[in-house]
Amino acid sequence: MQKLLKYWQRKLDLMDWRIVLEDESPLCNFVLKNVQGETEWDTTNKFAVIRIIREEEYGKRILPFVKEQVLIHELLHIKFAMLWDNNTDIQNDLLHQQIESLARTLYEVHKQNKN
Repeated sequence: MQKLLKYWQRKLDLMDWRIVLEDESPLCNFVLKNVQGETEWDTTNKFAVIRIIREEEYGKRILPFVKEQVLIHELLHIKFAMLWDNNTDIQNDLLHQQIESLARTLYEVHKQNKN
């Protein structure tokens, strides 16, 4: 996963950020129980921690668990971190929807190019 982190950091122009990846994080560390990953960031110091849940703890849900797509999604949160402050819940929901859409698209294009 570290190799994928560096790959997507370059692709998303986030190389000036220090990003720690906590892969295979236990579910109990997550604030929300229905997520695949989460990110904490500090825009002043350009530092972030990404946590991705253990696949077996996600279980069977409607959405599939695709670890690389989750990583892209969390990196996009960092990319757009400055947009989160002072938003309404509706604005945050819309931004989150766009991040998920972008992550899915980037992952699918990357997957197609590998084949």
